[in-house]
Amino acid sequence: MQSEKLADIIARKAVGFKVNEPLYYKIAPAVDEIAREIAEEKRRCKLCNKEFSRAGLYQHLIKKHRRELVEKMSELKDFIYLAKSLNIDYNDLKKMIEKRDGVYVCLACNKEFTLQGIYLHLARKHKQ
Repeated sequence: MQSEKLADIIARKAVGFKVNEPLYYKIAPAVDEIAREIAEEKRRCKLCNKEFSRAGLYQHLIKKHRRELVEKMSELKDFIYLAKSLNIDYNDLKKMIEKRDGVYVCLACNKEFTLQGIYLHLARKHKQ
């Protein structure tokens, strides 16, 4: 159920439909980022390079790419967790760390960490 709701929220945002869902407001930066990655000018699917009407693109994303939408969201859930836990803006956090091959890299000092390790590192060394 949660993954279906996530896919719907991402697809709606990607095509420019109104999103009136409390869950969206908790994860808005990540949803907005994914929406920009998957749709171009609210008419083209970047995942398969096909053009649609807005409603057609929404249906296409839900029917053909639901799994990809949920996978992209799960990739960003750790960033959302870190941003909230450290009280750092999501976009600022994306400038501070990067995920490479399953590990988190601090871009300021180029050291690799686990999720727990990057949390502690940022809290101790780079918290503003």
